[in-house]
Amino acid sequence: MPLTQQELDRFHEFVSARLSNGFARLSLEETLREFREYQAEVASLNAVLRESAEEARQGKCGPLDPERLKAEIREELAREGIVG
Repeated sequence: MPLTQQELDRFHEFVSARLSNGFARLSLEETLREFREYQAEVASLNAVLRESAEEARQGKCGPLDPERLKAEIREELAREGIVG
């Protein structure tokens, strides 16, 4: 796939953020690999969000219960050994 200005801009933003957060230890190749992994993760999350938005549009979901959501997140974190 040919490089676009938009992709170059995204890579620049990614690298700049990494450098400003103290991740200057990586080589260019490692940074590019991490950028590709990050792009794949973003694409995956966007697909999930699109699917969720479509389900909401079709009325396949109910109202958000923030207390239930917080409880579920706490349970999941506890299973992973993270307590807060």
